[in-house]
Amino acid sequence: MNTNIILGIALVFIISWGVSYKLGYSRGAYNTSNDYKLKIQELTISNIEATQSVLREWKNRENALVAGYLKKIEILKEEHQHEIESIQSTQLSDTVTTTECLQPASSHTTERVPKAAKTRPNTVCYSEADILRKVKESMVIAEECDELAHRYNTLLEVVQTYTGK
Repeated sequence: MNTNIILGIALVFIISWGVSYKLGYSRGAYNTSNDYKLKIQELTISNIEATQSVLREWKNRENALVAGYLKKIEILKEEHQHEIESIQSTQLSDTVTTTECLQPASSHTTERVPKAAKTRPNTVCYSEADILRKVKESMVIAEECDELAHRYNTLLEVVQTYTGK
């Protein structure tokens, strides 16, 4: 009987040790899993905040570039408008004078004034108003080109902001 008691006690001890081991292992695994889940959540939140901070910084830089672009375009338009308004016939002193070209004889005027006998070959004569109009049209085209160049450069800077290059 003594051996049965010892075997019973040993069996109870082994079973209780196994149960406590299993419970301890399960509890430890559960706690460790929760700890890592919390750590992953904290790191995820930290990464999201860092990403949002970088995106805000990029957006602020982009907004500053666009504001600078709009200011440059406004200044450019004012400069071109001033240049167009300041163009006068005295600035066209190196053009062919009206004494070398004939004035149109008919009431229906064309853009070109007929060549006089005194004009050189391949010389096209225009009235002063036509020359001024053509110069102003050229200035408008130059303004569009300048605006497009500024737009391209600003777009390039925005792309470099986002790519880091």
